[in-house]
Amino acid sequence: MKARLLLLIAHVVAVTSCKTDLDCSLNGDCLPSGKCDCDAAWKGTQCQEFYALPADSAHDLKEANVTTWGGGTLAHSVDGEYHMFVAEMIGACGITAWQYNSQVRLSSCCA
Repeated sequence: MKARLLLLIAHVVAVTSCKTDLDCSLNGDCLPSGKCDCDAAWKGTQCQEFYALPADSAHDLKEANVTTWGGGTLAHSVDGEYHMFVAEMIGACGITAWQYNSQVRLSSCCA
């Protein structure tokens, strides 16, 4: 029983500690104390959980018969605006036609 308890404690310590930024999923910094200091958009012991507030639906990309995916948001360091590029299906086609019926769409908003 003692061996199982020690093994469980060792596993918990190994999972929740870090040695490099890779152990923090590259979403934060590994501190000398062995704990991850997560970037603002991430949380969790290894910065593995995306932390976002609900978006205002007035600013979404929803359109009838249009599929989008791959939206990565970037904050511009000079003007403070947020920019997101997404792949968008056009022509009301299904996902199987992405190779010849896709375009890139940019969505921007002020800070």
